[in-house]
Amino acid sequence: LADEATSALDPETTRDVLELLRKINRELGVTIVIITHEMSVVQFVCHRVAVMEQGKVVESGDVYSVFADPQRPATRRFIQTALHDRPSPQIVERLRNQHAGRIVIATLQEHAAGDLALSALSAGLPVEVNVLFGSITEVGDRPFGSLTLGLTGERRYVDEALSRLRERANVTDLGTAAEPREDERWSDALPASAEPEGGVRS
Repeated sequence: LADEATSALDPETTRDVLELLRKINRELGVTIVIITHEMSVVQFVCHRVAVMEQGKVVESGDVYSVFADPQRPATRRFIQTALHDRPSPQIVERLRNQHAGRIVIATLQEHAAGDLALSALSAGLPVEVNVLFGSITEVGDRPFGSLTLGLTGERRYVDEALSRLRERANVTDLGTAAEPREDERWSDALPASAEPEGGVRS
């Protein structure tokens, strides 16, 4: 049982501790339960995760699945602290002011193996694709993350480009400045001051 095993440690020592835990698990076959509020620790070392809120498990599963499709607001907030791959509503508003086109968030699907093939989105189409925000990292040794894209062009061509994108990624359509849409991942998130309990099993 490792309760906040990396709390208040510098990044290098944190990495050393996590590598040791992975080695113990791999070589000795010992199950390790890690209790932490740091989702970056979960991302690096754990196989399964259970999120607790007010003393109850509200969501659990293998780490990649929970990161890819969090169901509860508490889980979404935890994951965002580790990945920083989706823009907050305030950042989306700034992006809308700077970009006249359609804004979408493309989240990697597990079977896509990290390949969004951005060059193929607009191939043969009069559509310009720009990366506006995002991050791709690894979760459970597999590529994971989101890119926020700006697509500029006639609506029918942009729709065709988005159709191609949906074959490779989960797409959240944020609309345009004239017709904005909300990112549901943020719409029901907890206030920043409300930090739920966290429990993780590796």
